[in-house]
Order: sequence, then C-alpha cells, then structure tokens
Amino acid sequence: MTDEKDPRHPVKLRKELGFRKTKALTAIGAGSSGSTPADASKKGTLDDDPSLAKATIDTVPAPRVEQSFHTSTPNLEAALEVPSADGAPSAVRAVDPQDDSQLWSAAIRATPGEPRGPDYTSLDPIMSGLVRQTERYRRQWRNKYDKDPEAPSVVANQKTQELYEACGRRLLARYIRFEAPGMAFEDVDPRDFVNWMLAWKPFWDENTWRLHRAGAIVAIHTIPSPFVSEALAWLYSAPHIRSQTSPRELLHAKRMEPRHLEKLKFALGDLNSKVARSLEIWLDAGIHTGLQPAEWPLATLETRLDDSAPDGRRVWLYVVMGHVQGNWLTHRTLEISKFSDSAVETVRQMIGNAREWASEEKFAARQGEVARLLRDTSKMCFNRMELQYDLHSLRQQFIENMRSLYGDAEVAALAGHLCVNRDRKHYSKRRTAWEKIDQVPLPSQQWVARMENRLDVYLKIQELMEDKANYRLAMIEKADDPLAE
Repeated sequence: MTDEKDPRHPVKLRKELGFRKTKALTAIGAGSSGSTPADASKKGTLDDDPSLAKATIDTVPAPRVEQSFHTSTPNLEAALEVPSADGAPSAVRAVDPQDDSQLWSAAIRATPGEPRGPDYTSLDPIMSGLVRQTERYRRQWRNKYDKDPEAPSVVANQKTQELYEACGRRLLARYIRFEAPGMAFEDVDPRDFVNWMLAWKPFWDENTWRLHRAGAIVAIHTIPSPFVSEALAWLYSAPHIRSQTSPRELLHAKRMEPRHLEKLKFALGDLNSKVARSLEIWLDAGIHTGLQPAEWPLATLETRLDDSAPDGRRVWLYVVMGHVQGNWLTHRTLEISKFSDSAVETVRQMIGNAREWASEEKFAARQGEVARLLRDTSKMCFNRMELQYDLHSLRQQFIENMRSLYGDAEVAALAGHLCVNRDRKHYSKRRTAWEKIDQVPLPSQQWVARMENRLDVYLKIQELMEDKANYRLAMIEKADDPLAE
C-alpha cells in the first residue's frame, strides 16, 4: 500500500503501472506546421485548455483507398448529436441495417451449439420507426418555437470541426503512447481504442465525454479497419449519466426491494388497462435482464432445442446497442437458458410490445405512459417514502443482484458497461442485493474478456490519479511548512 506521508512520484508511478513514455512510431495527422501528436499531448489536453486546438490543427489522414468497406464519414452534425444553432435536434438520416458486426455474426453461424447473433436486417422496420419518431419530434419542436420545419439542421462550423479533429488526434496519440508504444497508426484496432476511452469515461463529466466522443469519431474514421462501425457503436453503447443533483433525480430510488415489487404488481392487478398490463410485463422483464428502457425495441431472442440443456432448450437474449441514426450497431449477449418458461415468455412479450410501439413510431409515448403509471402507483403504495420508483430502478436493482453473484467483469458484461460506484459505502449494514434471486442470466465470455481489459485500465487510471493527488497534497504541505528541508 502507498504511504500517504511519502507518496510515489508520478513519473515513477507511470513506469510501475505500465504507462510508458515511449513515443509512437507514427505521425498521426502530421501537417505542414511540423507538430506531432506526441508534442501536442505534452502540452495538455483539451479539457484543460480548449484554445490549444488551434495550435495542433493538421490534416487528418484519409483511410486507405482499398478499404472500400469502411463506413463513410456521416454528417457530423447528425452523427454527433450536436444541437443546431436554433437549438433543434439534429436531422436524422435513412437507416441501412447492414454493419460490420454482421461479419462476426455470419462467421459464428457455422459453429454448432453457439449463438448465431441477431439478424440486423430484420430490425429494419423497428429502426425506421425509431428514426421517423425522432423526425416527428424534431418537427414538433420547430413548430412549437416558430422555426422552419423543413430547414436543414445547421452543421458544426469549421472551427468546431477543427476542434474535434485536434481532440481526436490527441486522444489517439495518448492511447498509442500509454497502451501500444511503437504501434503504427494504421495498425490500431479501433475497438481497443474505444475500450480504452470507455475505461476513462467514469473520470470525465458528461460535457467532457461528449467532446472526447466527437473527437474519437473523427479519429476512428481515419483508421483503415473493418471494425470501424463496431467501434463507433461501442462509443454510443455507454449509458447516458443522468444528473445526480437535480431535485427530481434525488427522488428516484436506486434499488427496488422484492416485497415492494410484489406490492406494485398486486396494485396493478386491480387496474383494468393496457398500460397496467404493459407495466406488469416490464417490471418482471426488467428486473430479470437489467435492460435499459431504450434497449428493448432492438432486443432479440434466439431459442434452440438442446437435449443437454436443463429444460431441453437454450435461449439467448441479444441486446443491440449503438447509434441508430448513424447505423453504428453492435450487440451483447445474455444467455437466459436457466430462466423459467414463464420468465422467458415475459421477456418475449416485452420485446414484442417494444417492437410494436417502435414500428408505430410510438415507443417514446408508450414508455412515458408506463413510467407515469409506475410513479403514480409508487406514490399510492408507498406514500410515506421519500423515494419514488422508476423504470431505471429495475436496472439498478438488477446490477446489485448480479454483484452478489458475479465479479466486476461479469456484471459489466451483463450490463454493457463498467458498473463502477466510487461513492459506495463499504461499511453499510443494509443489504442491497436480494437474498433470493430466481432468474440468473449468464454473460458472454467474449464480453467478459473485453470488460476485464477495460477494468484493468480503469484500475490503473484510478491508482495513478489517487497517487498524483497525494503527491500534490504532500508538495503543498511541504511548501507551507517553513521547517521542511
């Protein structure tokens, strides 16, 4: 353990943690100015001083000509979800369900006993419905604020584009310097680069993450790799972090006790409405799988008869993630073969409801109705509680339940992101997980290995930042002590 009175020097700490200072043997976007990414990284990051971007703007190298299967750089305004000048949501584009992740799915179809993966082509009507829903909300917003509904969205100006390019080059150079010293630019696997970025995400606030994500998109499109679309999908698979300080967020319960869940379902049984039936299905399916509300429309089930399985069948739940408008899609797999037949049927019904709503361009509206009914029922059943249950409470309780059964990498593989709670109390007497968990999904080993790598990087960053903070504190105390040598 590190002695807080004698903290390690950051330079020595970097060497011990493997953060080597070797310069990458590549020129990423070296232009006529003569500056290199390594030189730019020494000057600081865009987080510290965004004005540094002006000094490091160079021409971003184009992908190789022979890599014709690459995703072309889309309209950056729409792809990055950058608000237009009038504040309206960005314009959306037509959806083509084909993407690089299908290459992996097709390769694994030849392996007996293994999951085949989702058929992205079958998701075309659902994705089209989600896109049309976004377009309709965009028109409604413009009509509400007297904007021209048919006017194209204002794209990012040249200065903003240059800022993204500089940020992307700097991040990619930092990745090569820390994780792959000496690697050539064209040899970087964009998925490894994104995995490294997602390990940093818990240390950045939402605004910093959006800027870095925009820069990473520009940098990834310059890498000649068949995994560009999959890497971009990973960037958008990380869940949005809601504000923890807003008055409404402070009321949301972060967990759901089993007796409260049963009380909610009992109260809903007395209601004769389609919304109540939909909420009952959502409660059971959500607590067993932990899917985010927005992930249900593109979820898919695969069932295969297998005499060696406990119930004579194997079932996989595919959770498609990414950016629908940008056509950047990937998926994670949860094996739910050990679920009871009723639990599997509940998940199937939830997927069917979500797909129907999305195809009719009404998923957001139906989700809002279900969420309101859950809030109203919670107030009725627990009127003395200061916390209210919402649809996200199901996912958070699922994560707590899985933490009692799996390690951090397995939980992250099930949830699709690192489930790091740095503010957790280590000496709390209150049990957060349920004592009896009937339905337990199995994570994909491919995703477990991926999350183990991401977790290793996260722990290195955490240790480095803690020791740097202790070092600075020690230097300040030494400067304030007149008797210090």
